[in-house]
Amino acid sequence: MNRLVVEVICAYLRMPYAPPDEHAAPDDVSKRQRHEELQVRTAAQRILANHLRDDTSASSPEPPNPPSSYWPDISLNLSGAHLVDFVLAHANLFSIDVNSATLTGETVFKGMRCELAFMQGTNFSGHTNFRGIEIANSAWISDSTFSGDAWFHGDEFYRSARFGRHVSFKGCTFNAKVRFEGVVFTGSADFRNATWPDGTISVEFHETVIEHPETTSLEVGADSSYWPEGWRLDTTGNYPTLKRSS
Repeated sequence: MNRLVVEVICAYLRMPYAPPDEHAAPDDVSKRQRHEELQVRTAAQRILANHLRDDTSASSPEPPNPPSSYWPDISLNLSGAHLVDFVLAHANLFSIDVNSATLTGETVFKGMRCELAFMQGTNFSGHTNFRGIEIANSAWISDSTFSGDAWFHGDEFYRSARFGRHVSFKGCTFNAKVRFEGVVFTGSADFRNATWPDGTISVEFHETVIEHPETTSLEVGADSSYWPEGWRLDTTGNYPTLKRSS
């Protein structure tokens, strides 16, 4: 039943949507209707967020039971959807698909855990928060555009993002600040043709860890990871990290 409810909500959010025209007159009927629809859409987003939130720790040897409101083993199909101020903080789900979606306002995935993430060709128009995200298998974020800041780094409240088998940022466009400090790449990563606002000098991989640098890319099976221009793999320390090329 829970999965059926999720499928219906996702189908609704995938329907065409045009934001309200804020320049229209206050009594404009279309403007009022679009504001009303926005309220319904954000309510639908909150339903998903509330039922996918699981604050228990996956790393704990005996994690406490998740809240009774939690719906386990859910896959979200939001491909092509228009999402506004979308929040999935502390969500625990099997997979999320926002391929070709438009996410306006602030997008919050902090503390989210999933097996698979599909975010190809996605337009993130505002600030995007990936702090503490854990993707156990693979994440496909290729050809997406980040118009606002993108945070993958940790702080005093959240550790840095952690990617599993493979993550692809191939062809991504970053138009604002992006922070990868302390991120853990368990397997391979692909940053081919990714662009940055001031060239690759503006991207930071301080204290980034590559746990298995020998892992071959899922996209080009015979090759290992492709790191941004100006960065190289350094295996001289206690664990492999990225260093700026001399």
